[in-house]
Amino acid sequence: MRLVWFSIIAIAISFVISLVLGKIQYAESKGRSIVVIRDLISPGLHDLSGMIEVPKVCDEISVKAEQINPASYYLDFRTWEVPYRDCDEEGIPRVFHTTVIAPGAGVEFRAGLNGKPFSVIVLSEIKKK
Repeated sequence: MRLVWFSIIAIAISFVISLVLGKIQYAESKGRSIVVIRDLISPGLHDLSGMIEVPKVCDEISVKAEQINPASYYLDFRTWEVPYRDCDEEGIPRVFHTTVIAPGAGVEFRAGLNGKPFSVIVLSEIKKK
């Protein structure tokens, strides 16, 4: 019986990994970027964190979550340039973190950087006490 459960879990994990990798490959082939977001769920809260590439080295990032409807949220990423600093035109990753007050299940997240939408993969995990 253990072997059956092990097989079921291994197949489920393989399916999730192939789904995530397939979505990343599809987005890259279309010239889009994908951001992986870690969602640490606790009762009524989603602690979202990850890394996003900003257009320039001297850009900083902020994120604001906006509720679109009861089950959907838009993560609005905005950049601003740090003044009085030399700035290279190459992208650099920046860490972000935000908290969204929402039900623990059935919530969808969408995102955009400076008004341009991009794909996200949300990896959810239930916070342990």
